[in-house]
This record gives sequence, structure tokens and C-alpha cells, in this order.
Amino acid sequence: MIVPMSKITVLTLASGQTSALNILQKAGVLHLHPFQPPTGESLEAARKQLERIRRVQTVLTRIGRESALANATSTTPLHASSPSPNALIEETERLLNAIQESQNRRHALNEQIRLLRPFGNFDPSLARELESHGIILRLFKSPSRAHLTLPEGIIQIPLSSDGRYDYFALLASEEPTCQGASAVPLPDRSLGSLIRDAEEADATAQNSRNRLMALSVYRTVLKPLEAEAEEKLTWEEARAGMAGRGPVVLLQGYAPEECVASLRQLSARHGWGLLSEAPGPDDLPPTLIRNPPWIRPVQAVFKLIGILPGYRETDVSPVFLLFFTLFVAMLIGDAVYGLLFLGLTFFLKWRRFRLPEHVLPLLGILSIATLLWGVLSGNYLGIEKLPPPLARLKLPLLADPVALQSFCFLVGAIHLSIAHGWNALRLLPSPQAIAHLGWIGLCAAMYALANFLVLAVPLPPGFFALLAVSVFYIFFFTVPLDRFRTEAVSLVTLPLSLIGNFGDVVSYLRLYLVGSASIVLIKAVNGILFGTGPLGWAGMIAAGIVLFFVHMLNLMLASLAVLVHGVRLNALEFSTHMGIQWLGRPYTPFRKEVDEQSPKPLNP
Repeated sequence: MIVPMSKITVLTLASGQTSALNILQKAGVLHLHPFQPPTGESLEAARKQLERIRRVQTVLTRIGRESALANATSTTPLHASSPSPNALIEETERLLNAIQESQNRRHALNEQIRLLRPFGNFDPSLARELESHGIILRLFKSPSRAHLTLPEGIIQIPLSSDGRYDYFALLASEEPTCQGASAVPLPDRSLGSLIRDAEEADATAQNSRNRLMALSVYRTVLKPLEAEAEEKLTWEEARAGMAGRGPVVLLQGYAPEECVASLRQLSARHGWGLLSEAPGPDDLPPTLIRNPPWIRPVQAVFKLIGILPGYRETDVSPVFLLFFTLFVAMLIGDAVYGLLFLGLTFFLKWRRFRLPEHVLPLLGILSIATLLWGVLSGNYLGIEKLPPPLARLKLPLLADPVALQSFCFLVGAIHLSIAHGWNALRLLPSPQAIAHLGWIGLCAAMYALANFLVLAVPLPPGFFALLAVSVFYIFFFTVPLDRFRTEAVSLVTLPLSLIGNFGDVVSYLRLYLVGSASIVLIKAVNGILFGTGPLGWAGMIAAGIVLFFVHMLNLMLASLAVLVHGVRLNALEFSTHMGIQWLGRPYTPFRKEVDEQSPKPLNP
């Protein structure tokens, strides 16, 4: 259920702005909506501070993962000599700057070394000393095998060749020239000194990296500082988003209707003005979903794929969870896989792994559903001959390919009919509800048509009458009579929607196709490995290794199929018929710490 929201406007004196924000932050129920784009020096400083902390934390985390020392000691308690968070940030930034400077210096030295290396290692000061005695030395390079013209009185000293260029020096009593060659400036320093400086830059960078590896052990001390910086940024955004009207400042946001009474008490206690009103058509309230415990596991799927119904849309969590569970069971479809996932669920719960909220309950539900579907369909790692107790649990319906395909069409028709039935109940007593009854009839007709075209099942009596009545209801009741003249043009695309309804029902066949492909793959591998007779010890070991990798591959493909197909049928096909666009933004109240999704207002 989507919790109803109230639009809250708080008025307070500018002199009490800071106090009001602190009190509302402690109350922790108001989802802020800025009156104006938050800007200001304090806000920018808070944002830069948070970015600074996160950048340092990211660097230390990456280095810690790469460092054997950090990985070995990161779980040990910190000693009393641990650096303070601010000292850790400053030293990390200093080391990062030192590494960057060393790398820049190394890059510049590399370029000089590359240009000077062909001429060898010599002391440029000696060349300048010769020049003081009337002997000029210059460096040149020319394309290999180029014809050079040297004036008289110039001595050429070959130095090296790399196949493309020849490198040489010229000695003369006057400034030497050479046609066919280009001069290279005389360096300020020798090749050897440049190489030593490059090695020194590398050593400096490596020392800084080693120090960062040692500091990465203490990266956890930044967590409290990061939380404090996030809280500071949120506070500054709230302050900067308030609007001023002379001596009065205004703050606006949304709060659950059940919390309005507590906010009124706060405003009366602290002398604020408070206006509570229903959100208008142009307002965009956040979405807070509150469901019974058995429905909440579906929130893990919503968070995984990043969807949330809009405030004015419908919370379809119960239907989403029910059909998503069925889809997962059909797509994976193996009892042993379900048992494996169930064991993994208990293991994760036993070891108390820190997982996102609702993940373990969801994994448990999906595991049990997969186990039950595998037992009823008789799928156990592709084994053909089952023991009598397991064979008696097998349902013939789920073993018949034709019946199973028809079941997929039926699931699709029911799933889409629920969407239109839900919409019809919401629109009562509007005549538009009749149009959705027409869509329900159309889903039934498309189910029969899919069986006829795909499975060669004869059309039932009354098919064409049901189709005609359904289309009639859809055509004449989709647009209200008072808006028919202005909105009748929307009926132009109705034929495409009718055809699309058939495609949507048929698309549920993917549950059979993908699930069957997984089973066929395992049976084919079993036939290849064990179809030729008994295997020796070596053959059994080799077959076990092959089966292990094949089942791992099959599990990965099945998991991918769940994300691609199981989610799509709910988040696209069903949601399209339901009219849900997933435009919601989460309810994030202005508070110091959020322990639960449900708001618990305080009374400071």
C-alpha cells in the first residue's frame, strides 16, 4: 500500500532557522522539497568535503583489496596509534599528490631520455667547456642512408643508428651545419643523471604507494566521518532550499498523513506556522510503500532493478511477488536447484551475512517455489528414471509439453486480466470500468486464439461473440462521453492495441521455452556422459567435473533468465496493462539516521 502524503509548509523566523532545521531533523518525518535550487558557499563546501572523503575512501579501499597486507589485517581491530580520520585524509591526499607529481616528472624525464639516448651518455658541461676554447660541438640526426653534405673543416662523429635515423655529432671551429640532417639541441644534463632522476621518481612513487597500502588498513575510520559529512550536506541543502520572505523563512516538504499531528505539536511548541494540505495535481510527492511482512520481500526486487511506482500509481507488490515467484519456479524448474538455493538461504542466515534488506526472505520464497515446481514436474538434474516415491509426486499436466504451453498462455491471460480487473475496480462507478471488462474478455479470447494458432486446439463455442462484445466495450467505453470529441483520436491506435494484446499473451510462452531449454541441456549432457554404459573411476571423476561446470553454467543462465524474463513479464507486460510507468521517487525523510522504512516521529 502506498502511504498517503500531506504537503507540509513550515514558517519560522529567520533567526530561528538553524534551530528549526535541527528540530525537524530529529523528528525525521519530513521529505524536503526545496522552494528554490539549493546554492551557496556553505553548501558547496559541504559537497566538496563529502566528495573528498569518498575519494579518499575509494582509493584506500581499492589499494586495500590489492594489498596482501591490508587484506590480511583489515579485519583486525585498530590500535590506539590509528590516525584520526582527518589526519588519514590529509596524508592520503598528500601521498596521492606525491604519486601524481612523481608520475608527471617521470613522464617528462622519459621524453628527455628518449630524445637523448641515441647520442649516448656524456656530460654537456664538457661540450660547453670545449666551446670556450673555440671548438663547437653540435648534435644531429638524419634519415638512414641519406646523402649528407658537410662543409670543409667539420669533423663528423657517428654515435648510433636505429634503422630509421642516424645519430652523430659535428665538431667545428664555427657553428656547424649539415644539409640533409636536423640539429638536436644540446641537453642541459647528461643521460645518466636523467635516468637517475627517473629512478628516483619511481622510488618516490613506490614509497608513497607502500605508505598508502599501510594506511588502507585504517580505512574503516572514515565511515563515521562520511556519515557526518552526508548529514552535513543534507542539512545545508535543506537550509539553502528554504525561501526567505523578509524576517520569515519557509520550508516545504511531504510527510505521511499519520505524522501530521506530531508536526503540528512541534510547530505549536516552538512557535512555527504550519500548513498541511493535500498534494495538488502538479505536485510530485515521494512514494512510501508499507505492506504486510509476507509481501515485503518483493521490495528487494524493486531495489535491484531500480523501479518504484509513482505516488498516484498503484502498488502492485502482492501480484508482483506472487507471479514473480511462479515465473522463477518455471524458469529454473529443477527440484535439486531449489533445494540448493534453500540450503544457501539457511547458510547465509546462519552465518549472518550482511545482505540488503528482504533478500533472504525473498530467496527463501523463491527456493521453496522452485523446489515444489521441480517435484511436481519431476525434474531432478535431468534424471529420466525416478524412484517410485518421487515418480508418484509428478503431475502429468506439467510433463505434457502441449498442456504446459497452454498453461503458460493461461497464466498470461490471468496475469493481464488481473491488471484490467484492478483498474476496473479503481474506476468504479465510471463507465470507463466497462472498457476494462472488455479487456478482460479480450484476454480470454486471446488465450483461446493462442491455443488455436500455436497448439492447434479448436476454438471454443462463443469465441467470436466474446471477441465482438469485448471490442465493443473497449471501443465505446474507453473514452468518456463528455470527452469523446476531444479524445476520440486516441482510438485510432486501438487496432494496434488489440493485436498487441495477443502478442502479450503469447509472450508468456517464454516461460516454457526457457525452462525447457534448461532441462533439455542437462538431459543431453547426461545422455552423452552416461549413455554409453558404466564408467570407471577415472570416467566418473571426469564426468563429475563436466557435470559441475555444466550445472554452474545452467544456473547462471537460469539466473539471467529470471532477470530478463521473470522481471519483464511483471515490470513491462503486466505494468503496461495496469497503466504503471514506475515514476516514483523514494521517500527519504530529513533525519539523522534511518533504521527502518517506516517513519517514527520524535518530539524534541
